[in-house]
Amino acid sequence: MFDADGPIPFDIRLEPHRERLHVVPTGELDLLTAPRLESALLEAFDNGFQHVVADLRELGFIDSSGIRVLWQAHARAERDRVRLSLMTGAGDVWRALRMTGLLDTMHLIER
Repeated sequence: MFDADGPIPFDIRLEPHRERLHVVPTGELDLLTAPRLESALLEAFDNGFQHVVADLRELGFIDSSGIRVLWQAHARAERDRVRLSLMTGAGDVWRALRMTGLLDTMHLIER
């Protein structure tokens, strides 16, 4: 994602919605930023949220590091019997997730 000054810096917002927590990364999810998303997701699981939503609609880019984090979070959620859902927009991020099979495996939420 870009604004008038160039790429939007990576950030993560946490948005509680009643019984679930939305983890909303913005910018580019890559080798440098993937550990931050991993920490946010694992912390949500550790804090007892029973439904965590990775809202990826504000990502402009995802590489294999980001996809790995999502696969590992999915495995952890399954192990701990926590629900992990994805919200995706259209574009390159959606295509990357589709190509890896992640969209076929994880629960998707449309908004």
